[in-house]
Amino acid sequence: MNFKDITSGSNERDIPAAKFLEDINLFANSFDPPATSELLIGAFSDLFGKYKKYEAQLTQKKLNFQAKIPEIEKNLSLVKFLKGKQEEGETIDTRYNLSDMVYANAELDCSTGVVCLWLGANVMLECKC
Repeated sequence: MNFKDITSGSNERDIPAAKFLEDINLFANSFDPPATSELLIGAFSDLFGKYKKYEAQLTQKKLNFQAKIPEIEKNLSLVKFLKGKQEEGETIDTRYNLSDMVYANAELDCSTGVVCLWLGANVMLECKC
């Protein structure tokens, strides 16, 4: 018995779909030699363990995304502020953080209509206003 015997395909995230069994005796006897109850319980216990692992991963991803919401909202308000300055044709003098305790001054030209946001983990988003 292998993993594909107790599952029926998988979804787009590669999470296997459990096979619905109407008659456990018929399912057990479909193998050669017939599967024992201990073997079936072990196989489905392994599958349950995989589902628990998937659940923990998805819960962690959800928590990570929820933790990023305040920062994303702050970035959105900054983009809206810059958009307003672009419409007024103004430049902005600002100070930004290079690293801990190291800052630099910059003059932002809002007329270009481009804002780059650093989202972490080597992800940068370029917004054209």
